[in-house]
Amino acid sequence: MNRVRATRWMLLITAAAVLLMQLIPWAVRCGRPTEREARVTLCSVTLGNVERITAASGVLRGRGEYAAMSPAAGVVSAVYVSAGDRVKAGQALYRMNGEAQERAVTAALSRQETGETLAVFQQDLAAGWRQAVELERGAAVQQAGEAMESLTVRAQSDGIVRAVNVAKNGVAAAGMPGVTLSEESQEIQCAMVEKDAADIAPGMSARILWNGQVQTRGVVTDIGTVTAVAGQSVCPVTVTPEEPLELPMGAKVEVEIIRERAYQVPVLPVEAVSDRDTVRWVADGRCYEMPVTVLMADETCCWVDMPRDTAVVLSGEDTVAGQRVREAAP
Repeated sequence: MNRVRATRWMLLITAAAVLLMQLIPWAVRCGRPTEREARVTLCSVTLGNVERITAASGVLRGRGEYAAMSPAAGVVSAVYVSAGDRVKAGQALYRMNGEAQERAVTAALSRQETGETLAVFQQDLAAGWRQAVELERGAAVQQAGEAMESLTVRAQSDGIVRAVNVAKNGVAAAGMPGVTLSEESQEIQCAMVEKDAADIAPGMSARILWNGQVQTRGVVTDIGTVTAVAGQSVCPVTVTPEEPLELPMGAKVEVEIIRERAYQVPVLPVEAVSDRDTVRWVADGRCYEMPVTVLMADETCCWVDMPRDTAVVLSGEDTVAGQRVREAAP
């Protein structure tokens, strides 16, 4: 009886040992954490062009622009030009009504005629006295004539009429810019803060945009003196378009001045580079964070010192060093 019981116990112990041997590997497998794959979107380092630009707002105007001022307050009696007209130096632009000056001329001429009549009947006047009277009359006539001539506003040089701010029978104030003129070529006047203007130099090329569309290219032709405007140091920068813009004078445009340009260099989208100047580089299906040197950048691309066609995480789930990644479906 005891022998039978002993045999049964041996069988139970043996079965338990066999079962335990099978359960241990299974338990070990169950206890090991499953490696999670992060879903990400990848991109490659490609060759492209990168520009470093400075953007500014500007106003379109004529090159060498100036205003022909009204010489006195009064009524405009005639306007001889219109916007867009080409004029020569000395050409009349408009004329002020000079009733007072006309009366002065009439009076001077009247004095001259009276003096000549008296001179005929007064032959006995001393020669010196007659000469003084004649000089006085001549000066009065010349002065009145000059006053009349000053009422006609003329062009200072050859150019084109940009704007006419006076109208016939309209009232003009003394010193009012009645007509605006300039050379035929155009320029764009930009006001830039001193820090941005310090990176600009004459000869740099630029793109000129209006309503977000590139109109033409241009070149920086002049950098003015820094002045204080509303408590800020501002520098005028002049950009000359390569081709005339079909825009009204005074139109506001955007200018992108290209400070530096590189062609066919390794580039990445800016989204692929972190604020710490690192990228998540993928090799053999695993992701690693590595530092990268950004040599140049614009608003969309970065020029990086990485080999071409290297796979880099563009976006997606966060990863840890060495973690497996799977590219998300587009």
